[in-house]
Amino acid sequence: MRGEVPGGQASTIAGEILEQFGNLCGGARVMDDVDYEVGFGKPPKKSQFKKGQSGNPGGRRTRPRSLREEIMLKLDRKVAVPMPGKKTKQIMTVREIIATKLVQDAANGKPAALKHVLECEDSSLAGGTDDPLIEFTLKLEEDGREPKDWNIRSN
Repeated sequence: MRGEVPGGQASTIAGEILEQFGNLCGGARVMDDVDYEVGFGKPPKKSQFKKGQSGNPGGRRTRPRSLREEIMLKLDRKVAVPMPGKKTKQIMTVREIIATKLVQDAANGKPAALKHVLECEDSSLAGGTDDPLIEFTLKLEEDGREPKDWNIRSN
């Protein structure tokens, strides 16, 4: 019959054809383990993890930070501040800058700043937190106001 290969030459001819086809395709098909059977629970060798390689190299995604965490990070950031009458800049946290400005404004007689400083002093004597911004945030949260309703202005 036409197309039949005599004897046991069919497997060798098929192997040669596959080898030639692999060479034409840039060696894409490599038959390392002929005995390995691909099936359920047995993925192809090329798609299995290599030894020592993690299945999740990027790691788990980090959760988004809350508003309070973002504020705390921003307050703890260090900034170089030019000091009046000096050539060098002083390194201060944003929290220290806010506190310094608040006390200066209170000392200059601004009523709102004076009120905040006195409230901070009263709350620290009563066992509250040392951070006026946290106290302010907690007060707004107790009132049931959402962050979008806080009307915080920046200059």
